[in-house]
Amino acid sequence: MLFEENSLSKKDLTEITKMHIDSLEDSMLTILGESVVFNYYKFISESNLDCLFLVKEGDTVIGTCMISHEPNSITKRMALKYPIVILSSVLKQIIISSDNRKKIFQFLDKDNEAPKSVLGLPEVIQIFTNSNYRNRRIGSRLLEQVESYLKKRNEKVYCLKTLDKVDNLALHFYSKRNFVEVGKNVVGEKPYVYFTKTLQN
Repeated sequence: MLFEENSLSKKDLTEITKMHIDSLEDSMLTILGESVVFNYYKFISESNLDCLFLVKEGDTVIGTCMISHEPNSITKRMALKYPIVILSSVLKQIIISSDNRKKIFQFLDKDNEAPKSVLGLPEVIQIFTNSNYRNRRIGSRLLEQVESYLKKRNEKVYCLKTLDKVDNLALHFYSKRNFVEVGKNVVGEKPYVYFTKTLQN
C-alpha cells in the first residue's frame, strides 16, 4: 500500500527503481535487474502487508522507504505474483555470473535467521534517497512518516537492519534517532546489526 498517496505512476516507479539501483548496488533486487526492482515496488504499493513511503519535490520522488508487517514472506509473495519475471532473472544471473550465482544461493539460504527479539515486528526493509538530495533530512522525514503510520495501527515497536561496518553512516543516523541495537547476524556473508525503536505516544 501507499502512505498518503492515491496511486503510484509509472514515472514514480521508474524514479524509485533508479534510486534503489543507485543506492543499493549490492542488493539482491539490483543484482536481478531493473525489471525485478520495478515490479518489486509495484508489488509493495499494492500489498496490504507492506507500505511504501515517499518524499517528493514537486512531482519527483527524492526519497523512499518501505516497511513490511511480514518481512519473512516478501520473497515468496513476490515470486508468486511475478513468477516468470523472477525465475527468468534468477536463471539469467545464475548462467552468466558465477559471483551472482553464489550471492543468489546465499540469499536463498534459510539458516540466516533474524534475532528472536525482532521476530513479528514491523520492519523497515529499504530506505534511500536521491543522491542529489542527501543531507536534507529526507531520511528523517521518511521515518517520521513510518512512525505516524505505525502509531495509527497501534504498533509499539518496529525494527530494521543495516550493514555492521564502521564506515556505514546509517549506524550514526539510527543511534541519533533513539534506535537500540538488539542483535547481529550474517546474511550472505554480509554482517548486519539489528535495531528496534519504541514509539512514544
